[in-house]
Amino acid sequence: LYGCVVSVTGVGVAERQLLSEQISSLGGRYAADLTAACTHLLCPEEARQEARSAKLEYAQRWSIPIVSRRWLDCCAEGRAYREPADFLVATPSTAPQAWHADELSVEEVNRLARSQ
Repeated sequence: LYGCVVSVTGVGVAERQLLSEQISSLGGRYAADLTAACTHLLCPEEARQEARSAKLEYAQRWSIPIVSRRWLDCCAEGRAYREPADFLVATPSTAPQAWHADELSVEEVNRLARSQ
């Protein structure tokens, strides 16, 4: 995952730590806060329906692919980067809308994301 910057939403603290370690072990960089520099947002499929996060809103706004846990697992299995197209869990037209991104600053997005 060299060159990938991956943020995570819709998981608990313990799973977030495991995902962070897995991303790093594959050569990627874990980002606690979603920024425009992120290349992927990981959101487990089972959490997608409940996820109402600012991270989802901004990933859509910034055209950051929102991928399932399966994407990371497949990258790990093959020890190679996999294109996100087969692992998308949300698109701008189907992801839940919780906040109006135009009304939030990056600092507010990160504060809201941490409160989830």
